[in-house]
Amino acid sequence: MLPEMIGGLSPFDQIARTDDAGEHWTGRELMPVMGYDSWQRFEDVIERAKASSDAAGHNTDKAFVQVSQLSGAGNLGDQRKRDYRLTRFAAYLVAMNGDPRKPQIAAAQTYFAVKTREAEVSQAHQLPTSFADALELAARQARALEAAAPMVEQAKHHRAADGLLSVPDFANELKAWAKQHHGVKVLHQEVWDFLGELGLIIRGDTIRHNHPTADAVDRDLARRKTTTVTHASGRTSKEVSPRLTPAGEGYAWDRAVKRIESTGSLSRKAVTA
Repeated sequence: MLPEMIGGLSPFDQIARTDDAGEHWTGRELMPVMGYDSWQRFEDVIERAKASSDAAGHNTDKAFVQVSQLSGAGNLGDQRKRDYRLTRFAAYLVAMNGDPRKPQIAAAQTYFAVKTREAEVSQAHQLPTSFADALELAARQARALEAAAPMVEQAKHHRAADGLLSVPDFANELKAWAKQHHGVKVLHQEVWDFLGELGLIIRGDTIRHNHPTADAVDRDLARRKTTTVTHASGRTSKEVSPRLTPAGEGYAWDRAVKRIESTGSLSRKAVTA
């Protein structure tokens, strides 16, 4: 069940906190709003979000601050529960690494993607006092929208009912984003090669070509999808294809965006040139 709006505020606005360091959310308060009833399960989501942050080169320690809170007195005195102070970006990554089958997670993904974009755009809205200031304002607005675009696009990704994404679907989304925001043409072949470069799938002359790697499966970044294929002769065979988990999708998306924005291409040749 989705949490209710109160006084026109979304449930995420209702539990948002503000202090001298800025706006933030606590993991313990986000947990039920995102549809989780077990801290252990939700902390696993936070750990995947931290891994996504590390992979994208963000300051994870600043975005995910581990704290503790008193949970009441007992026979052994006051007990402390581990918690996290999460910035808006950290909460967004938690939402992106949550169970996509939960409607609360879908709501959280949309909320934090939109709020992040609004915040970045509002920071650029300062009345210019000169022509030079006006030019700088326009540049800041463009940078803010451009920086937020990958997050908003990723939140809009369509996923299968099992929460997994096929490589062709991932490639289509990435191609559309690269073309729209950077005028960069990305080929499907380049996407497959890039996922191989990241160690998510196996490439090369092998019978396991395009299978997910064992490491990617162990890290819950990709899974194997086995399909029974019926041939014209009536013979059937099993075919294995890779599927990206939400964590794997976020990992690959962040790396791909960084590559395209820094080199103007997804191809590895752009890095070694």
